[in-house]
Amino acid sequence: MNLNELIPQWLSCLPLTHDMEEAQLQNQFLATSLIQAPEVMLGEGNSRMEQIVVILGEICQKKQSSAETLEKLSVIVADFSQNPATAEVFKNLCEAKLSEDGKSRLSEIYNKCNEEVRQKVKASLTA
Repeated sequence: MNLNELIPQWLSCLPLTHDMEEAQLQNQFLATSLIQAPEVMLGEGNSRMEQIVVILGEICQKKQSSAETLEKLSVIVADFSQNPATAEVFKNLCEAKLSEDGKSRLSEIYNKCNEEVRQKVKASLTA
């Protein structure tokens, strides 16, 4: 499989909005993938960052994502916001591409990230 072809096609199907059970599974997979292999998910030169920002703006809510996924998403949003390589682009894309609701969801999820959440997410990925 060519991941450079597969990932963009898969991302183009997200966020799922009608089948919440499947949405939660796909969002869990996305969150895990973004933590374990962000460079693969973001693409060369972070070429898929815009698409991922739009998806994150929708899935950072309880009906779309489980509590465990929301914790992973909080780490992802914090990492994107704090990493010098992604922070400015991430902030600009959030401002330009997200609705006020989407911005609010990302802000709320960002504020949930702390060292305890980071350790819990890390432990869940090594289990």
